[in-house]
Amino acid sequence: NQYAFGATYKFDEPRIKLDLGFERNEYNRDSALAPQFGGSQNTVDLDITSIHGELGWEASDKWTLRGGADYVTIAGHYDPAGVYNSTAIATGSTAFDTVDNDQIIPFIGFDYDVSENTTWNMDLRYFDTTSNLSTPTTPTLDAIGNTQNPFDFSGFQVTTQFKVKF
Repeated sequence: NQYAFGATYKFDEPRIKLDLGFERNEYNRDSALAPQFGGSQNTVDLDITSIHGELGWEASDKWTLRGGADYVTIAGHYDPAGVYNSTAIATGSTAFDTVDNDQIIPFIGFDYDVSENTTWNMDLRYFDTTSNLSTPTTPTLDAIGNTQNPFDFSGFQVTTQFKVKF
């Protein structure tokens, strides 16, 4: 299932544009396979939610400055490579989360109209990802590559794009 909606409103004075968006994706595929026969790889139960907010200001006819934030959550079971097979076999179940992350991504950026057919933009984003999973302490589950490893990450990303229409 997928649900999405968005709204954009542009103010004339000052020249400000507001973008808001929401998206939810739900992936579900139940499996009758037992864990020892690949049930963990076959089961998919994943929910992804994204919220987007952005404010853009047209500083001039050539420059637009932007800022905002994205918030993303992803949680559920997804194991196509069988990384969690030993966990599934040891617990006798595939009904466990392999991922449960919250991510906030504030950003700033600009768009510059170099000419009528040429534009340049740049964005600076800061990714802050927090895992809500804890690593199991059961000795059977502690083998490298077979645990529910929490994924915490933070860092910057700079992207730029140069577009030419012809």
